[in-house]
Amino acid sequence: MTRDVRLSMHPSQYIVLNAPDAAVAASAVRDLEYQAEFLDRLGAGPGAVIVIHGGGLYGDRQAAEDRWVEHYTRLSDAVRRRLVVENDERSFALSAVLRLSERTGVPVVLDTLHHAVHDPDGFSLRSAVEQASATWRPAWYPRSTSLRRGPKRGRSSVAIGLPESVRSTSPTRSPTSTPTSSSRTTSRHSSDRPRDCAST
Repeated sequence: MTRDVRLSMHPSQYIVLNAPDAAVAASAVRDLEYQAEFLDRLGAGPGAVIVIHGGGLYGDRQAAEDRWVEHYTRLSDAVRRRLVVENDERSFALSAVLRLSERTGVPVVLDTLHHAVHDPDGFSLRSAVEQASATWRPAWYPRSTSLRRGPKRGRSSVAIGLPESVRSTSPTRSPTSTPTSSSRTTSRHSSDRPRDCAST
């Protein structure tokens, strides 16, 4: 039986690409390279992505964003083909990860729970979805997450495709490094706990 499932990876909070400590950043790069190789060896298609957060601010937002971009350039093509960046609930709001996307072409994954908790720009949910989807090729459906019922609030929900109204009106900016897929997505990702690495 063949199922239309798209696999994704979400490295732990200890994978901090913009860490000022060179050893921590190098470790993050090694881990991302491993995960990309793992997906490649599985024969996973280009829709199998690796989702990471922006990391910490370390007292200087601009330097933190610059460092993320600098370390991103050190990644192999195999990692960059699969890497996507997700907003978080403390430091890297949607506007911040959109800036990373503008500078690198990395697609943005919108976590709607994190967006509800940390949205200094006051973007409506529709505006947030449209801005995130604009970083992906039209055939792609960025996954979004939301609150689930049950004892563990904040866990990520099953993802579904974007509404037709959003897909049909989204801009068509398509970075050459962005993977493409025509598949509709159903996937899960790990429990979203507060991350020490994302504290200011």
